[in-house]
Amino acid sequence: MSTPLGRVLVVDDEDSLRDVLRLYLVDEGFEVADAASAEEAIDKFRDGPYDSVLSDIRMPDRDGISLLQRLKERNGDTPVILMTGSPDLEIAIQAVKHGAYDFLVKPFPDLQIVSLAVQRAAQHAKLLREHREYQRSLEDRVQERTRQLNAALRDLEDMFEQNKRAHLESIIVLSKVAEINDEDTGNHILRMSKYSEEIARGLNLDEAFVEEIAYSSPMHDIGKISIPPSILRKPGKLTAEEFEIMKTHTVRGNEILTGIPFLERAREISISHHERFDGTGYPQAVKGEEIPLSGRIVALADVFDALTSERCYKPAFPIETALRIIKEEEGRQFDPRVMKGFFRRLDEVLATKEMFQ
Repeated sequence: MSTPLGRVLVVDDEDSLRDVLRLYLVDEGFEVADAASAEEAIDKFRDGPYDSVLSDIRMPDRDGISLLQRLKERNGDTPVILMTGSPDLEIAIQAVKHGAYDFLVKPFPDLQIVSLAVQRAAQHAKLLREHREYQRSLEDRVQERTRQLNAALRDLEDMFEQNKRAHLESIIVLSKVAEINDEDTGNHILRMSKYSEEIARGLNLDEAFVEEIAYSSPMHDIGKISIPPSILRKPGKLTAEEFEIMKTHTVRGNEILTGIPFLERAREISISHHERFDGTGYPQAVKGEEIPLSGRIVALADVFDALTSERCYKPAFPIETALRIIKEEEGRQFDPRVMKGFFRRLDEVLATKEMFQ
């Protein structure tokens, strides 16, 4: 019999951490079983279903990704939360692609983070089970079940909102990993998000697009994870060969983000934010409105941030100088329409710059 908060299976080959998590979750009101390996975890499912699984990624017999795949095949509705002590970008991407419900980085600053993640996962599993039950009995009890279904749909909307927040947290983690070689990672991510949001508002775009570009734009340079640090941090001008290598980050970003539905806008931005309005950009040399609007917006936001930020190879330009350079590129590097949106929201852009120096 499940407790009110649900049954949890904790999987980790480290005995001490497994014991800590088990005891903590029991105190929080969960019924907890534990396993020291992926194979033992699979055997545990013979004792009955679990509302969620909390598993380490790196284990000797089978890694957490493989366990995730196996459980998805046999117990598709069971949410799996993966834990890792090394937030590697490729592992995070694989976890998301294979359907991990959440992704936690050890050591945990507070065990309550684990408890909240497990609670969300258990609620998610509960809602899915209830939804199936509603569907099976709908023909016999149409009116009553319709009322219950409406209530369930409201719960599902809450669940989707929770998932959305979890997705945003994943995006922040991936963005920080992608810019690990940038000396201004945290504030750069925040500025790019706000600059892109303000430009979109200046264009009077719908709120859904504004919100989407705000959380997608920080991943514009995710492909730089594949560029050698010696090139990214070079204080002088890049050689022709080095610049060709640098340019590949757009294509690599496109490859990394392909196949992740909630990151489709980020993928679009990663491949297009170095295109130029006159068609002389890269990697595809498209021009005008052939460039996605999101790419045209982020291109301007990225250049403004680059001009007004100090880097290892240059000082920050004064705001007046940066704005003059941008105006000179109207119709060449930048879309004139996007520039109008930028200047309509210039006060808000400058306030963002001041806030996240």
